[in-house]
Amino acid sequence: MQLLTKISLKYFLTNTFVAVVSLAFLLSGCASFSGKVLKRSNKSTENNINKFKGVYSNAPQTYYPENGKPVNPIKRKFTTLRYFLFNNKMSLDSTANYYIEVIPVNQVQMFFAFKKEDLTIDSITIGGSLRNGMFYLDNKLFRCHGIPYLLGGCERKKFRLATSNNELIAQETYDNSGAFLFFFWAGTSHNFAYSYARKND
Repeated sequence: MQLLTKISLKYFLTNTFVAVVSLAFLLSGCASFSGKVLKRSNKSTENNINKFKGVYSNAPQTYYPENGKPVNPIKRKFTTLRYFLFNNKMSLDSTANYYIEVIPVNQVQMFFAFKKEDLTIDSITIGGSLRNGMFYLDNKLFRCHGIPYLLGGCERKKFRLATSNNELIAQETYDNSGAFLFFFWAGTSHNFAYSYARKND
């Protein structure tokens, strides 16, 4: 009887622990896109995947911080379009012109070619989903370190694309939160976007 009680208590504590960890995971902060970032942009809400097709500059022309007020990216360290799409680093020639060609494959896939002048030097196909005129990329990041919510944390990053007149908008949301014995700390997080001009043929 005593052994059975110990087993039942152990089972109860184990299930309680799992439930608490799961609840903490669901209630903790996570990377989510902020509508405020693009509130001043003229992003299209048309759900047509073909509107993304085109060739765009690799260097941005406008930066949208969390308050949504457009800023000239020259005033800050800017992020290239390649950064949003390719998961590897490459040394770039500061005197050369780089472009990204975007070709929708179907409703859930896009092909991206990274070009130097007219030469394709890298390419990638990324899956995703089209919602409310924006393409949510599958190249998101989720990874944890330590024991999440006990002694460690989780890192989350997501990307989405939009179109606005003759430009492509790339938005990133990022969250890196942690905890020690369920005492959560804020960690770091950000929401921002850049716009990239469409190249005229």
